[in-house]
Amino acid sequence: MHPDAASINEDLIDAALGGKADKVAAMRKAFPMLRPLLDGPTFDALARELTAMEQAMAGKDLPAIALASVEAYRIIEAATDPAQRPAPIEVAMLDYSGFKLSILAARPTAEWAAIGATAKDSDSNWSALAKNVRDSGIRDLAAAIQDGLKSAVARKDIEGVKFAAKLQLGIVDVLEGYFKRAKSR
Repeated sequence: MHPDAASINEDLIDAALGGKADKVAAMRKAFPMLRPLLDGPTFDALARELTAMEQAMAGKDLPAIALASVEAYRIIEAATDPAQRPAPIEVAMLDYSGFKLSILAARPTAEWAAIGATAKDSDSNWSALAKNVRDSGIRDLAAAIQDGLKSAVARKDIEGVKFAAKLQLGIVDVLEGYFKRAKSR
């Protein structure tokens, strides 16, 4: 997979959430290099998200740019060869969930069905990943974040969702470091 494609989308999400949308051109530039790395349906799905980003940029719709960017991130991460990953796919999907929850929670009107579905996916990814994390401190912290997220969604507490999403993005960095250290042993 193109090494910068996922990080370009992470930057796009951060920029759109921060009120800027100047990174779509970087994704357009990297896009042709992904053609030989992706199968047809995956490339087409990514093309649709890039088109959505560009259309949203033309309309200055930052939340739409962020949502298309997070979906592009998911597509790229899902297509990455497992042997090339520094961490299991579930870590990237926790990152995806944290970003998507941040985007959904920043909208003027909470879409609780989408927030709930994203939180459920996040929980499924953590459940699949937990057995591979031997460090009880990291495991307990990640589980507590997931519990807090589930509780915030159940209460329809948008500030709690924002906080849990921020913590989830932080624990992803910890998990990436954990798996990087485990591979080097």
